Amino acid sequence: VVDQHFRKQGIGKKLMELVEKKAFESGSTLVDLTSGQRRAKDGSHDFYNSLGYVNTGPMSKFYFRKELTL
Repeated sequence: VVDQHFRKQGIGKKLMELVEKKAFESGSTLVDLTSGQRRAKDGSHDFYNSLGYVNTGPMSKFYFRKELTL
């Protein structure tokens, strides 16, 4: 989570890129993450969507998934 005072500066994107790179290097082919409905209002779900993650869960909780192809 990036502190609200530092959002919209590319920090979250860089963090997620690092996570994906490390996961891929370790042999992972998927990244799954959860994000509660309350996070939608702060833009978290839009952020994950913009990075290529797709919600695969029920509406009360979002389960985002992305196949890694670095």
